[in-house]
This record gives sequence, structure tokens and C-alpha cells, in this order.
Amino acid sequence: MATDPSPAVTDASEPLTGQVVIVTGASRGIGRGLALGLARAGAAVVCAARSDTESAGGLPGTIRETADAIRGEGGVALPLRCDIGVEADITSLVDATRSEFGRLDVLVNNAMAPTRTPFVESTAGDWDESMRINVRSLYLTARAAVPVISTSRQARPIPR
Repeated sequence: MATDPSPAVTDASEPLTGQVVIVTGASRGIGRGLALGLARAGAAVVCAARSDTESAGGLPGTIRETADAIRGEGGVALPLRCDIGVEADITSLVDATRSEFGRLDVLVNNAMAPTRTPFVESTAGDWDESMRINVRSLYLTARAAVPVISTSRQARPIPR
């Protein structure tokens, strides 16, 4: 059943009211900041990342924490685990978004994997992984989302 992200009354201070946004890499850093900001602007935010639980020795932050912060401010958020390097995960992310909200309006392709190895010490495997996450995944995520975004725009024009 689709959840309507639009409140009964819209507010001009929330220009994204009624819009559904996927933010990849939403567990921490820039992605978390984008997710919070988009929610404050009225969007229903799908928080996507691999980090759905804290891991020992990993960077702090999870999609659940980001979603809880959005909900704590009265926003609408859905945390969905997604490894953007895995095409099936991307398809599931877009399908779950459409299933939950009935639409998708915006994709923020923010997730990436920083290279931590100095160039002269890096391997072809390091390069391949960087390209898989930082380049190929952007294409795959956009390819999965654009048809749904196009259908959403045809279904209900965006208020101006």
C-alpha cells in the first residue's frame, strides 16, 4: 500500500512537500545532511546506504539513525539498505520506494567509496572497485530511477 507523503496542508516554506526523494549514502556525512535538509524542505526521504547497523571499527552513522532524526523532526523517512555496487540492490531500492510511496520524484546519487590507498600503492583491483562504486553505480542507479521519475511526473504534475 502506498504511503502518501503529502500532508493535508502544504506550507510555502516546505517547497518539496509531496515529493519523494532517494538519497544514496544517507547514513553519514554529506548524504545525511542532504537527507535531513530535503526532509526539512518537506520531502519524504528514502535513506539508502549499506550502513543499516553500526559496525565495529566502521565510521559512525546508519540509515536508521538518519531516518530516526528525520522522523524526530516530524518528517517522513524510509531507511532502505542498498549496496549501490549491486544492481539487484538498486532495483530493490527503486521498487520498494515505488511500493511504499507510489512514486519517485528525485534521485540524489551521493554514495561513493573513497580511495584510501595512495595512488602509487594502489592495484588494478582498487581501481576496479573505485570505478564500480563511484562511476558504474551512478549509471545503474539513474537507469533504474529515471523511468519511475518520468512516470511519477506524468501521473501528477509538480506544483510550481
